[in-house]
Amino acid sequence: MKYLLLLFLALSSLFVQAQFTYRLDQSVQVLNSNQDVLPLAWAGGMNASQYNTIDLDGDGKDDLVIYDRMANKIQTFLNTGFAYSYAPAYENQFPADLTNWLLLRDYNCDGKKDIFTGDIFGIKVYRNTTPPGEKLRWERFMFYVGPNIPKSIALITKGNTSTNLQLQYDDLPSISDVDGDGDLDIFNFRFTGSGTIEFHQNLSKENYGSCDSLEFERKTQKWAGLTECNCEDFAFNNDVCPTNGRVKHAVGKSILALDADADTKLDLIISEASCSNLSLLRNEGDVFNPIINTDVDFPEIDPVDFLIFPAGYYEDVTFDGNKDLLVAPNIYSKVYLTADLNHSSWLYQNTGSDAAPSFEFVKKNFLQEHMIDVGDNAIPALADFDNDNDLDLFISQHAATTGTAGIYFFENKGNASEPKFEFVSDNYWNFRSTSFYNLKIKFGDVNRDSKQDLIFTATSTENGQTHLYYILNTGSATYDFNTANIQEVNFTMSQPENICLVDENYDGNLDIIIGKSDGSLQLWTNNGGMNFSLVDDTYLGFDASLLRQSVACSVSDLDGDGKRDLLFGNQDGILSVISDYKNQTAVATEIVYNDIDETYTEKGLGGRIWPTVANLFNANRPSVVVGNIMGGLMLLKNDNSAPLPSEGAAIELFPNPVKQHEEVLIIKSNRNGFGTVYTSSGQLVQRDISFTVDNPGRLLTYNLAPGVYIFRATVNGKWISKRFVVF
Repeated sequence: MKYLLLLFLALSSLFVQAQFTYRLDQSVQVLNSNQDVLPLAWAGGMNASQYNTIDLDGDGKDDLVIYDRMANKIQTFLNTGFAYSYAPAYENQFPADLTNWLLLRDYNCDGKKDIFTGDIFGIKVYRNTTPPGEKLRWERFMFYVGPNIPKSIALITKGNTSTNLQLQYDDLPSISDVDGDGDLDIFNFRFTGSGTIEFHQNLSKENYGSCDSLEFERKTQKWAGLTECNCEDFAFNNDVCPTNGRVKHAVGKSILALDADADTKLDLIISEASCSNLSLLRNEGDVFNPIINTDVDFPEIDPVDFLIFPAGYYEDVTFDGNKDLLVAPNIYSKVYLTADLNHSSWLYQNTGSDAAPSFEFVKKNFLQEHMIDVGDNAIPALADFDNDNDLDLFISQHAATTGTAGIYFFENKGNASEPKFEFVSDNYWNFRSTSFYNLKIKFGDVNRDSKQDLIFTATSTENGQTHLYYILNTGSATYDFNTANIQEVNFTMSQPENICLVDENYDGNLDIIIGKSDGSLQLWTNNGGMNFSLVDDTYLGFDASLLRQSVACSVSDLDGDGKRDLLFGNQDGILSVISDYKNQTAVATEIVYNDIDETYTEKGLGGRIWPTVANLFNANRPSVVVGNIMGGLMLLKNDNSAPLPSEGAAIELFPNPVKQHEEVLIIKSNRNGFGTVYTSSGQLVQRDISFTVDNPGRLLTYNLAPGVYIFRATVNGKWISKRFVVF
């Protein structure tokens, strides 16, 4: 019996998974303000990019791999010869424990780039073991420490003794062949906070005659006699910092080693978290006898000037064989509200050569210009703004360069089955004129007038408090919201928390499920007039958990069975579903199809995510639009969906009128949904009446008093009302 129960539970889990399966869809066209199609529209945005190249698909061309530090997410782009195409199926081929930074470098000279990434104890390495013609494979490199001592995951170097090469968590080291012998050496800022640079020489070639080992020796803790005292403030030739300087490792630092002036000597390009630019330190000596006397902004023409901690990367992304300079903020969170994170990918093309580079500024939004990218914290909301029977796209953001948040609007110029979004505005309804940031928008009917009102949470720039607000829709042909009419609701929350609007008790009022910062879910019921009472502080059994902080959720019928499902995302970007969540607890997470593995996987969609459900393809199962911390969107199309009949949603009630004691009211529709019955005065009569295309709903009328009633149903996110008479 025990084994039968286990088998039943396993099969039940598989059944739940099978109901909710999606593919990342990039087919929906999105046009920018110039009416140009965005080729990477659904790639998910970019914030704190770290750029690397590697051959992903075995075609002999280096493709692009980006690790976004804010999202802790890999993005993979295939090299088409003249541009990049987003290829998310390759993202799962990288280890799940990448931490803080990623540098792809070929340490063993086998022509395959290996992984160097952060670790709590410094640096860890994965060797590229990919067989010819197969997908990427990695093997963790274990470092020899000494006889009878277990090997170390963390990279080991020899100083006075063998020890791990420790880094500050927000530092980015330089890993390259410094001494010209073919193996990889390391520059890093000293962990103890002295502001000096360590040089770790790889002795693989010296000891073994090959570059297939990682055997480091610390040559100095103060390379070039240099000390970084403050932003753009250095002490040279073993001088001490001035009294107002800072001789401590208070903030993150980055190093990029390259020969910037074509004198065959490696120079250093460095920055730190309190700087807005890069500093070039020219080496007038050599690697073992360096001489550095000056620092200048880099590049010297059109130097980098970015508000938060820029870091430099050296890769060919312009397909001409010369390595270019890419610059992005090396941040794990948005420190300044006014930081321009949708222009955070700076490209300087190398118009010289690798031996004699000459960097020419090209753009501040490399790849971002081809994406939906609102900066950070993209919160999508879809609604039929112009009453043309298709869904238009709205996206709120955390903050623009004004320090306040705006709403992006993309109008659907396609139709209900084939959407096509065109950019209209990045500040619709002039929302940036308000004093709000951390804006998270929803649409819902607040006053039960059958119009979609704007409901949102936001944080005030004046007092730092986060509240719930709404604006009533005063439009008719289109939505119309006046920011002068913002109404504050007595509902306080913390900045990262997220609300989900749903009529949970079927009384016609929008209730709130809130994802709390401690990982729990709370249910608050609307007593009318947007006055809320806490009903359950561990709703659905979701109590405090470090694994799902500030859950963002959405409630909808995802599988077309007429029952409500709960869709939610966590801070790691994992999307999960609970089918018929009021009656079941099984959680489906392996729901996104991977074309390469030919299986459904648990897919990280971009750090912290905000999912919303929308029937964009006029199908019997809706799609999911996911916003993320990187400021972009991803579109998940249900791969078990089928087109609905070409006509719009229709509901038929019969017989109507219906006899009180002898009849059953039949609810027939060409769509799946659920509905509620009210008296003509708005009093709730019965709720949670489900109906599907194949199974009409049924309402017993023997206990209804004679009179006029209203059946109000939600179908594919839209409300439909029908009157019927009992006699």
